[in-house]
Amino acid sequence: MLDLRASLIFAAAAPVGLVLGAAAWTLAGGAGFAEASVASAAGQFPTIRTRSAVGAASSSGAARAISAPLFALLGGKGAVADPVIRLEGIARSPGRVAALLTIDAKPSAWLGLGETRDGVTLVEVLGSKITVDTAIGVKEVRLGEATTSVAGVAGSPTLAMAQDTPPPGYRMPPAPASAPAMSAPSQ
Repeated sequence: MLDLRASLIFAAAAPVGLVLGAAAWTLAGGAGFAEASVASAAGQFPTIRTRSAVGAASSSGAARAISAPLFALLGGKGAVADPVIRLEGIARSPGRVAALLTIDAKPSAWLGLGETRDGVTLVEVLGSKITVDTAIGVKEVRLGEATTSVAGVAGSPTLAMAQDTPPPGYRMPPAPASAPAMSAPSQ
């Protein structure tokens, strides 16, 4: 007898729960109740202003990044000149981090973190050095020092190929071991 009641309870539980849920939803206001509560919650939040996608792409430099070549040409027609960068000073304030840079002997100018001037982007500012990104690659510049152009770097790939000496830091393999001396058989 107990088995019969349990199976009836389980069989009737789903339809009864569905009817009770539908009745509670109808008494609460139905679909209008959910829409009204969402509308009232949305009205409490301030309006967020957004820029159009076209304006955001042009101001963020996405178009400039897409049009830039993947690899800088170091020689020949259309070659990219490596800028000479000198770090004159560093300024830190609660709202801004900036570096005073001289690029290619032009007058010094303050460059904020993430800003670009003459193809040089300020990436990172540390204690007394900065990291910049140029068309040639990422460079570190210390306070009071200047970078050199690619042609002036001793370890540059173009000069290393032109010289017959190995690049700096290369360790030559050990000299080969000499073959054992062949002696005449003893008699």
